[in-house]
Amino acid sequence: MRIRVDLTIGLMVAASAAQAVTPCDRLVAYARGLPPTVWAMGDKALAPALVFGEDRPDNSKADVATAFERRLAARPEVHETLAVDDEGSIQVDRLAGTDIYALTSVQGTMHCYTSMFLRARPGAEPSTVAAPRSLAGDDNEICWTTVEGVARAFDTPVHVVHDLLVPTATTATFTITPWRGAVWGPACRAVLTFRAAYTLDDHYCGDQAVCAAGSKVASDVAAAYHRLRESNDQANSFAFGPPPPPEFAARIAAVKLTQAASDFPTFGAAAGREPGYGGSGHIVFPLQLDGHWYAAAVGEGGVGWREDETTLLAVFNLDGKTLTPLAGFVVRRSLAGLDSAKTTPLDGG
Repeated sequence: MRIRVDLTIGLMVAASAAQAVTPCDRLVAYARGLPPTVWAMGDKALAPALVFGEDRPDNSKADVATAFERRLAARPEVHETLAVDDEGSIQVDRLAGTDIYALTSVQGTMHCYTSMFLRARPGAEPSTVAAPRSLAGDDNEICWTTVEGVARAFDTPVHVVHDLLVPTATTATFTITPWRGAVWGPACRAVLTFRAAYTLDDHYCGDQAVCAAGSKVASDVAAAYHRLRESNDQANSFAFGPPPPPEFAARIAAVKLTQAASDFPTFGAAAGREPGYGGSGHIVFPLQLDGHWYAAAVGEGGVGWREDETTLLAVFNLDGKTLTPLAGFVVRRSLAGLDSAKTTPLDGG
């Protein structure tokens, strides 16, 4: 009988552990309860449930490291592992309430993260701590708007790999690994998806009538363009409004082949700060305004391969193969609210 009782208790404990509430479950529940307007704050929207760094509710890194942290950053094995020459380029963060330190370098134009972890106490030799599962392997490049660091999740010390909550985001993934006192515990993953709002932020007018008509549809064009991008349509086709006459459609097709309209028109009104198309370039398409057909170009704003939170729409008169700019519109994207929040399995189990 004793064996049966112990076996039953063991099964109950195992079942309870399997159903344990994870930090991701709690984060998802917290996110669902937030008002839509809070997401305009970006990552700060999740504080105090998720706070990065040691007791830094403003989500920022202190400018001055402690003397102890500077000594950790200066250690040869740290420089070798992180492939850096200057300890000033190494960020040191203590995992809240522990003697575990994360040492991180961020390098390159893509702002790629490399980290290692040490258990360290003043007066004792530091020892290396295995990285959490979210950093294991060579295929987990963490760059640009995906970042990583130590944090507190509902007062539990954790490591987090997450997408920044920026206006260009449609989905933000949080991979959270709790510290269990001696080792990292099982990791979990929370996925937040968002609704976006599109607002006309600025406009540049070469033709006042076209500018007025375009201002009425610019935000809708930007929203339709983002729906195309999010659909992963590799054909790179875009249409807005009614279909054009066949003859005008053929002329637009010829313009597309030349990738014309690459310069966003500001008519000299934005000297020194001209908006430009970012990484994905732009798409030329036919646009009807007040019954007249025009060539238009739409794409994400940005510099080089980078893209920002704006969508640019330019309108041109098409005479033969000559494009004459008539108006330019800058539409700003913002996070308008949470669309869904859920936990998902980690890859591989």
